[in-house]
Amino acid sequence: MDVGTATVISAGIGIGGALLGAFGGGALTGWNMRRQVKDQADVEHRHWLRQQRQDAYAAFLAASDTVLDTLQSIATLRENPDPHVDVGPLWDAYDEAYRIVVRASTVVNIAGPDAMRQQAFRLLRYFTELSKIYRAPPDLENPWPWDMASIVYHVRHKKFISGARIVLAAPPTKEWLQGP
Repeated sequence: MDVGTATVISAGIGIGGALLGAFGGGALTGWNMRRQVKDQADVEHRHWLRQQRQDAYAAFLAASDTVLDTLQSIATLRENPDPHVDVGPLWDAYDEAYRIVVRASTVVNIAGPDAMRQQAFRLLRYFTELSKIYRAPPDLENPWPWDMASIVYHVRHKKFISGARIVLAAPPTKEWLQGP
């Protein structure tokens, strides 16, 4: 083989290697870019979901406090009856506050995770239990004085907040989407 042929073959191999390297490098760069875009989209989605959850939890807690306030007014009248005060408007206010907290709990159910849905459900169920007790005829003895009812509420309220802290403080991983 003469020097010219060897040079052409060497150049061909060099060009082929360069082209193969360029295509391989380009493919690898393209794959890395797609992966980076996907990772960034995942991070942005997790950030968006964290914000949605934070807003849902805050709205639920605010609505829960409103329900508690209306129940406290009703309980106060129940424990210290005043014949001049009509309790009907207070029950109307409770019913409206309860509708709002149910809507807020629906958003918690959607935002998740399941552990927070369960905590919200426990608070809603407690409101229902208390309303049945305080709607009972006044001649029936109330097994839940307001002080006790308030303590139980605050325990459940704190559990909701603790769960929310765990969910919102969790590092942004794929498991984070499921919650604790």
